[in-house]
Amino acid sequence: MIAALVRFHRAFRGDWLSYLRIVLGLWLIIASFVLHDATPQAHWNDVIVGVIVVALATWSISLMRQSHLPSA
Repeated sequence: MIAALVRFHRAFRGDWLSYLRIVLGLWLIIASFVLHDATPQAHWNDVIVGVIVVALATWSISLMRQSHLPSA
């Protein structure tokens, strides 16, 4: 959430924040399998939130790359 807020306020324009969010989202997915959540609901919550984080970070990267393309 902190990385998203920093990105929202445009303090940093580098791609590294989006890549960091991808790594954090993947960790959330992997950790739910490795660390064995207490309940099945907690496990699926971690997996679903991780997938959403990865998808939104990927979308952010694609939008940023499109904005850097020179206009025709």
